Amino acid sequence: ETDRNCEFLDPHHCLTPFPSDAFTREDPATATGVRVDFGPEVLLRNEQGVRMDPAEWNRNDGFRPGGLMISVLPGLDAEASALPPPTDLARSLDQDANIVLIDTTLGERVPFWSELDSSFPEGEEPALLVRPARALHAGHRHVIGLRNLRDRDGELLEPSVIFAAYRDKTPTDSPRVEARRCGPAGSDRPLR
Repeated sequence: ETDRNCEFLDPHHCLTPFPSDAFTREDPATATGVRVDFGPEVLLRNEQGVRMDPAEWNRNDGFRPGGLMISVLPGLDAEASALPPPTDLARSLDQDANIVLIDTTLGERVPFWSELDSSFPEGEEPALLVRPARALHAGHRHVIGLRNLRDRDGELLEPSVIFAAYRDKTPTDSPRVEARRCGPAGSDRPLR
């Protein structure tokens, strides 16, 4: 079973992939219909070991539409995976791009660039950073697709067990994982 406060698609880090609907709850009182909902044990700790208080974050009715998207993919090599760099945004729109950013509300691809976070301490896996080249439309649903990503030896990276279960339509014994599956084809039911 997974920690109820964490995003469970990435077994390595509680907060990734980020942002995620896993960190929201329905709230009809907001303009977006959702509210950020970080649990008390989710946010990072400072040098004294004190966790950030989620109260201010939890006042928001969603995540910033122009913000950075983050995931951790152990072994990911930027060159072998042909990540779209800031100097070649058109590569992010190629038909065979290894990462795609899609505005599912409009059914359109969004240009972006990506890189590995160079600020991670040596020995830790750097985060994959995806930066939209324009502000995302507020209130729209955006999805990132990752495919054919490789390590420095050119070997394909394997998805997490939970993501593979979703992709392959393999049932699990986790009520939380099963509750988050997409609805029927054409359904607009949001992932949570």
